Amino acid sequence: MKAENLFRTLIIFYLIIFIFFSISVGSSLFAPPSYEIANEALLNLFEGEKKNYELLGLSSGGALIFTSLIYVLLIYSLYSLYRFKNYSRVLYIIAIILVNIDTFLYNTTEQLFLWTLFDYYLEIGIIFIEASILVMAFSSPIKEKF
Repeated sequence: MKAENLFRTLIIFYLIIFIFFSISVGSSLFAPPSYEIANEALLNLFEGEKKNYELLGLSSGGALIFTSLIYVLLIYSLYSLYRFKNYSRVLYIIAIILVNIDTFLYNTTEQLFLWTLFDYYLEIGIIFIEASILVMAFSSPIKEKF
């Protein structure tokens, strides 16, 4: 029973940190920590360098729809993990892989310089919580509940 409560608490904590991270990264693009790096990155973007999703032929609206669908899939996979559905572990792994692919497609390398140190710490926290959820789902006594 304690393991189930810990697992559910990790899922809720992951969701809260992920939402806070998304807001933090979005707001850091409007107030970058270093204006020289931000100015150089923005000049590179406006001088004809394309984002990764543009190289694949997607428009910015298509990339936004793709991102929105992936986040809905991630939230649904977290909900199904919380309810111990039998397909939720595989769905969660697929959602994590798609979020990482989406992060690669949506960003350029110049935009990663605009993140603050706090954003990196949040990202590391997200990775640790993802790993904890996966370890508990696949190799703890909770795995019999799925």
